[in-house]
Amino acid sequence: MEDGLGPRRPHRLRQFPRRGEHRVRYDEAELLPWPCPLTLLENWFEAKGGVQPYQGGFLLHYLDRLVYPDISPTVLTAAGVFVCALNLALYARQIWSTLLIRSAK
Repeated sequence: MEDGLGPRRPHRLRQFPRRGEHRVRYDEAELLPWPCPLTLLENWFEAKGGVQPYQGGFLLHYLDRLVYPDISPTVLTAAGVFVCALNLALYARQIWSTLLIRSAK
């Protein structure tokens, strides 16, 4: 029997989790010290594929080098000082132009 969207599936295949049930499972993985089931599955596949599975969290493993690159402390300090000076210059320019507009009125 078709309803315009393709053949109908048996009733047991159309049952979805109750509303909010997936949210409870996600919160359990976030709040409790249990590992994420997808991380366990990924580590299992990596071990089966001959790759050394990583230890620790997903973000730590994949984003650590992006957030904390291997750059010398001197370069990081210089970049930080540059960003702070640029930010200060932009704010000073904004304040200066605001004061000029107010004094012209």
